[in-house]
Amino acid sequence: VQFHADLFKAIDAVSPFCKSKEGAPSKFIHFQNDKLVSSKNENVGASFGLPTLPGGMAFDYELLRAIEPYFENVVVVPAHQVAHQLFFSKDRVRGVLMGAHGD
Repeated sequence: VQFHADLFKAIDAVSPFCKSKEGAPSKFIHFQNDKLVSSKNENVGASFGLPTLPGGMAFDYELLRAIEPYFENVVVVPAHQVAHQLFFSKDRVRGVLMGAHGD
């Protein structure tokens, strides 16, 4: 998966507005088709358009920020029995970030 160059700019813009579906503060940021959103509820929070962004995933935005320096080669494994998995690597660093089913 090729992620948009502005992914981390979008995370910075949207994360202050992250809320759960019920409106409580949340650390999860949601990937929807072609946009990053701060809540599953479309009437709450903020969004940032990112063409080609895959949908149906949620990740802890603080963990995404932490792996930014290593976010070069990225593979997303869709959820089946477990949450989405985002494998990343750069140079000699490799890791995986587990997604969330909900917030």
